[in-house]
Amino acid sequence: MIPKVQEYGKLKAMGATRRQIRQIVFREGILVTGIALPAGLLLSSLIARPIVLLMHETGADIPGSGQTFNQLCVDLVRRGEVPLLHWWIYLLTAVSVLLTVYLALVKPMHTAAKISPVEAMRYQGGHKSKQKQRKGYPSLNIFRLTKANLSRNKKRTAITIVTLSAVGVLFLVTATVLSCADPKEIARQEIESDYKISVDSWENDKMNPDRSWAEIMKNNPLSEMFIQEIQNIPGVENVQTKTHLNGILMDLDPENEITGASVTGLGPAYAEELEHALTEGAVTYEELEEGSAIVADESYLHWYPDLKIDDPIRISFRTGDGMIERTFRLAAFGDFSSGLSSASLILPTSVLGNICPYNITETCEITVAPDQKDAAYQALQALADTSDYLSTSNYEERVSQWESTTALMSLAGYVFLIILGGIGIMNLINTMINSIYTRKHELGMIQAIGMSEKQLIRMMQIEGLFYTAGTLILSLGLGSLAGYCVFLYAKAERMMNITVFHYPVIQAVILSVTVAAVQLLLTYGVSRSFRRLSLIERIRYSE
Repeated sequence: MIPKVQEYGKLKAMGATRRQIRQIVFREGILVTGIALPAGLLLSSLIARPIVLLMHETGADIPGSGQTFNQLCVDLVRRGEVPLLHWWIYLLTAVSVLLTVYLALVKPMHTAAKISPVEAMRYQGGHKSKQKQRKGYPSLNIFRLTKANLSRNKKRTAITIVTLSAVGVLFLVTATVLSCADPKEIARQEIESDYKISVDSWENDKMNPDRSWAEIMKNNPLSEMFIQEIQNIPGVENVQTKTHLNGILMDLDPENEITGASVTGLGPAYAEELEHALTEGAVTYEELEEGSAIVADESYLHWYPDLKIDDPIRISFRTGDGMIERTFRLAAFGDFSSGLSSASLILPTSVLGNICPYNITETCEITVAPDQKDAAYQALQALADTSDYLSTSNYEERVSQWESTTALMSLAGYVFLIILGGIGIMNLINTMINSIYTRKHELGMIQAIGMSEKQLIRMMQIEGLFYTAGTLILSLGLGSLAGYCVFLYAKAERMMNITVFHYPVIQAVILSVTVAAVQLLLTYGVSRSFRRLSLIERIRYSE
């Protein structure tokens, strides 16, 4: 819009009103939108179906991820029975784009309309300084000229750096989350052994009341004979069992509307791991075996923030033959992985066994020899298939699932950031080009009194270096800090089982190289375009 302001001044001198000038600017923007919007809608219509199919097909390849549902979605989309695009999607997109264009045109319309014809004829895009007297220098060099140009429109310079930095910060935050979401670490948080067989139960299903844990425990498929069969499979090195009981928190949640009481029983083999995971309070496994103390996961504080160490926890357990009430002292809080305990309360197996007379074994954690995993897994799966009430999972399966999940998340996140980055780069290009464009006359005069082409290019490079340095300092500094804060939040909220911080070194290097490369290419392109003009053309630019 900067060079056209002079044209608008001529039109105002010929009698054009402010409203007419605003209409000219607005119609130019709408004309560009009229070309870009249909093209964007057409392109998105073409790529929508392949992207949806890719997402569902990827999900269908993940074991245990609802692949039947994903495959059904793929089949329905391929047969055209499920429409992906609706008229309201096109309407919403068009309205959003037109609103964005209008907001982007408000400033140019206002600027072009308010300048008087005389001011418009002399306008070159400079920023009116509020200083009554500008600071001068007894001698000039390229550094001082660069500083003067950057400070000429501080607001524009700052907005350009902040825009690019915002994209960089979002990029590093996303990269930090994805780096911390290591599939192997997440899988190990979910399954502590190589292979897991657990009872598949759920509550409050009137169509399948036999799926209630209180009913299953009366004829539990994880019997001692079943566990002995597991131990007899070639390649099985160790089998650890966990017990489980459900109940009601009589004082904290008597109506069972919040979380209820879900208690995991751990055997003596977990004593060291249990004690090591405690974060507040102190208790030994031997003290827990006395039956008067209980341990809670830190997540309980989210639901019951007033809960404190030594508070009484009164639980009414569902035992299959009715409710049995017990009161425990809250001895400690701990940060337990979901693989160690799927429940929020932990007691020794012996204590839970004394409460309920039935077989309350819920999970078998199985360690397998590395060189016999394939055969052992097949035998374990065949053994688990003998009962409809058992489900299985293994470490490799969980790793594969999380690798696919994080790959999809990475694709979606980085594509979105690339789009934002493109917008930021266009802003930088616009700033650099306008900076040179509005100073053609000034630079031409400076060259006429002795500035060489080499010095001119060097001055442009220093300006570009300023934008690059400012962008990287803010992006890497604020991005690293924000990324670590997001990691702490994800860890506290148990998002994706993130527990270990990994700084995204590779992504940070890629960001730095990309910003520097874009700046170098931009500086080269602008300087090359500027050098095509003769010195006389540069001096006569404003005439």
